[in-house]
Amino acid sequence: MTPFQWLLIAFFIVFTIRWFFFPINKSALARKILNLSPQGKRKFFSEIEKILETSSPYFKSLTPEARKTFLIRCVEFNRTIRYIGMEGFTVTEEMKWRFAATAVQITFGFKNFSLSHYHTIKVFPETFYSKMHDRYLKGGASTSGTLFFSWKDFVAGFDDPADRYNLGLHEMAHALRLQLLHGTDFDHKFANYSDHWEDIARPEFESMTHQESSFLRSYAAVNMEEFFAICVEHFFEVPFEFKKHLPDIYNHLCYLLNQDPVRSEYDYKLSDDFVTKVNSDVSLKPIPLRVSKNYKYDTWNWSFNVILFGFFVAFPLVLYLYGKVLYKPLHIFIIVGITAALLSRFHNYFVTKGIFFFRHLMLFATMGCGMILSALILISNIYLTNGNISETYKIAKFSYKPDRITGNLYVVIFDDDRLKSFPDLRTFSSLSTSEQKQIAHSVKFTFSEGIFGWRNYLSKELVFKQNEVVPVAD
Repeated sequence: MTPFQWLLIAFFIVFTIRWFFFPINKSALARKILNLSPQGKRKFFSEIEKILETSSPYFKSLTPEARKTFLIRCVEFNRTIRYIGMEGFTVTEEMKWRFAATAVQITFGFKNFSLSHYHTIKVFPETFYSKMHDRYLKGGASTSGTLFFSWKDFVAGFDDPADRYNLGLHEMAHALRLQLLHGTDFDHKFANYSDHWEDIARPEFESMTHQESSFLRSYAAVNMEEFFAICVEHFFEVPFEFKKHLPDIYNHLCYLLNQDPVRSEYDYKLSDDFVTKVNSDVSLKPIPLRVSKNYKYDTWNWSFNVILFGFFVAFPLVLYLYGKVLYKPLHIFIIVGITAALLSRFHNYFVTKGIFFFRHLMLFATMGCGMILSALILISNIYLTNGNISETYKIAKFSYKPDRITGNLYVVIFDDDRLKSFPDLRTFSSLSTSEQKQIAHSVKFTFSEGIFGWRNYLSKELVFKQNEVVPVAD
């Protein structure tokens, strides 16, 4: 390659590393904070803290150290969110931090607190009409990454901390669940335990669908998504009552969100013996000591690594070894086909490992396992041999093929069309002028016999009519 091509490749590699591992932060909020002096940053965070102290009972109970974490997470949330005031409504800085605090509150126990699927919050002055639902709404969370709020109802949710109603927490709970289905970044413990929490909560949900009274608001009976959102509202607003009336749902929600609202003096952290205490009470449903991976929500299944390795490593290797190992393409198709047939017999097993669709299994079996197995067999055939053999093939005819780099290439055809499928073995280069004047009548090959029955090419020599053997560079 030319120096210019090497320069382009180097630039592409550097750009890729920069983009994926050190993404450029382009948000206006991030630039604003970066440009502040140390004193300016302290003032900046102090102003946010004053807003949240008067508007968020959750934040007000945190210790100074936990407050720092909370504020940083608020900044991270607003760094990626675009706020739009609807119907002429103006979104103030105070409003933005209150929305951010609501999102951070529900995810405060997570290692990965991102709600990155959501990029826009539209704020209406009060209830608004939705054409999609053909009715007036107080809020909503779309699958496309937009949250909707009536500011009047959002504020009302925080006015009475014990009224079991909080629009902000409700919609953020919906966003958290939708993040699992439509996002690419979420807390894995939450994803892995989400379905198990549903199993714990389902009896109460089904009871409510049959019009039976419940501690929870009646709207929870609409569907499981509304049930979860209303549980989150009760969880933060009336945790002591929730724990008393529905201890199983409460305990497992604590484990799901990795926080316990009754422990406000400990920054809502679960106690060290939380699971032990729950499991030691025979009247409560136990929390599993080990949470299995739930591939239903995982955006990157382990099988993708096998498929990528097969496609980008094993498959090129199989192509590279063609001619070095004298196999036919049909042989590879047979290996891949047998592999796919065998793995398809265990379809139910692979479903438990996150391969839900048959087409996914076939891609995993063919381009993944099949290609990797083919490459391993070919490599084994090269290194595990039963000795070497030499054979001489008579040349039936030959021709010269011009080549821009090496000059003329000497191409031969053998009697009985031997090695017809391997043109590289029948091509010679670097012949001297005197040699080209002679007509070779045969080629002497050296092969090794591989353990799987294929021959491995080792070397070749042109044999001329003068009976001298001239080695030819490959």
